Amino acid sequence: MKKIHLFLIAVVALIAAACSPASEADGIARKISKGDALSQSEYTAIIDYCGDYAKKAQTVQQQIDNLSSDSPELSKLNAELESVKKAYPLTGEFFKALANATPEEVGEQNVKKVDEYSAMIWFDAPSWASEELDPKAAGLIEDVAPAAADSAIIAAPALQETEVSK
Repeated sequence: MKKIHLFLIAVVALIAAACSPASEADGIARKISKGDALSQSEYTAIIDYCGDYAKKAQTVQQQIDNLSSDSPELSKLNAELESVKKAYPLTGEFFKALANATPEEVGEQNVKKVDEYSAMIWFDAPSWASEELDPKAAGLIEDVAPAAADSAIIAAPALQETEVSK
């Protein structure tokens, strides 16, 4: 009786392992390497995988950024950051798949998720993503005005003077 019970536990453990997110990610990675088209639910899994990676890496990165360069904790946190990178070995492949996809292929809801994550430093967002920056949110890329914005600001008063002088 104990042998049957032990056997059933082993079977349940194998089924649970086969249904884990890691195996789902591996299956998607195989489809990508074959050049197969991905479904929107598979893009959701990719975005969730990369988003989880970005959140965890950013948390460690913020701790690193808050330390001085000679802090004894620095090497421990760098090792932790490497551990996060190793725990998500498919991020490069998945970020490339997102970059090669169109917003239509990814789907409207997934585009919104990408837009949310795109402001995070550790989320390598595709070119079609819109960064919605929130200066209060932790781990976001700083909002830097483009160089052309300076010339537009300078040009605006000149236009006003011309209109006033008419």
